[in-house]
Amino acid sequence: GRQPGRFGHLIVRNQIIVVLKNFPAALLVRCLPRMLFFQVKWLLFDMLHGLGRPHLRGLAGAVRMAPGALRKRRAIQRARSASARALERALQ
Repeated sequence: GRQPGRFGHLIVRNQIIVVLKNFPAALLVRCLPRMLFFQVKWLLFDMLHGLGRPHLRGLAGAVRMAPGALRKRRAIQRARSASARALERALQ
């Protein structure tokens, strides 16, 4: 049997951590309002479908992992070879 939301918390958590670690600061600032809007929309959707708890668990996991992700971010951003502009174009 499939369990709804079994891995949902990991998807929410990992999506936030990947963005936090890998987006250049300028791109993160420009995209943040849209990302927050979609995170809230996604949370409301999950709550309406009985998956609010796993979603909140994922958000809590992202908060717990944020300090380590920010430490890794420094090294990732120093080694980045693509410009923020190139990354933004790839996301469109």
